[in-house]
Amino acid sequence: MLRKPEGIRRDGGTHDLDLGPERLGEGDRLAYWLEAQDGDVVSGPKKAVSETHAVKIYSEAEHRREVLERARLVFEELVTLLADRLETLAAGPLDTADRMVLAGQLDVRTRHLHERLREVAREIRRDRAGPREVAQALENVAAQVRVADQRVVAARAPVAQAFRIRSTPDRSAVASMKFADLFLDQELEKGVLYLEQLLDKQRAEDLVHLAKDLAEKRRDLAGLLEKYRAAPTEAARKEVLARISRMKERVKELLARMSEMSRGFNDEHMNQEALAEMSRSQDLVGGLDRIEELLANCEAETGLPAPTRPVWAS
Repeated sequence: MLRKPEGIRRDGGTHDLDLGPERLGEGDRLAYWLEAQDGDVVSGPKKAVSETHAVKIYSEAEHRREVLERARLVFEELVTLLADRLETLAAGPLDTADRMVLAGQLDVRTRHLHERLREVAREIRRDRAGPREVAQALENVAAQVRVADQRVVAARAPVAQAFRIRSTPDRSAVASMKFADLFLDQELEKGVLYLEQLLDKQRAEDLVHLAKDLAEKRRDLAGLLEKYRAAPTEAARKEVLARISRMKERVKELLARMSEMSRGFNDEHMNQEALAEMSRSQDLVGGLDRIEELLANCEAETGLPAPTRPVWAS
């Protein structure tokens, strides 16, 4: 509690709080508020309470996942463009004015795509948590697609000019355009395979990190329960309850993220250690609820046995 000298109606300054005992981890949230009480000795002291605010501990892992999500979205744009191009070209050659209009629309999307790839790569490089290998991969794919796109644009020009002057395009020009389109599709396909493998690898590494976070949460709780069993005081009970309350939301978040990330993986990138940890932790939230209920109904003074150490805490 902070106190100001008697007689002073206004005061200012800062005060550092030691958050060490709270044992906050990456991504944890801390709610805080201010209470002020006056010194009214006539009608009794009155208390004012501020709004509740929250701070979140910086998590490099979460920032990393955010930038990787941007990479995944631009990767999906790449996949969609390739699929649309293959479908359009499979419908027949681009040897009519109407078909050239469709080709032009795809060309615009291609140009926007390699610009987006470079833009996302720059965003990842600016973020200190962004994996540099992903930024480099996006830049490499953007460069290859840009070169292939320029070849397509150059090959398209004489064919488009022929249609504008209402003449039949030269057959060799149409053949060159077809070859350029095939080359672009090959570059897009290589980019898809390259980025898919890299992003799967990054997701696998994130799964391992999340699994370690979950394991650490289980060890922390097990330590608290051992501490309470050794000395079941009211202060220890309240500490365990507070920690469980914070831990539940964090564990739910970690489990949900692991479940989402584990879907759609290529088998070669699956990490068995991470999946085993996720399996062990599936019943963790239910166990936390049970321990919280026991502690909430158990006064330390009663001498009742402390909650037993759960299997998942081992």
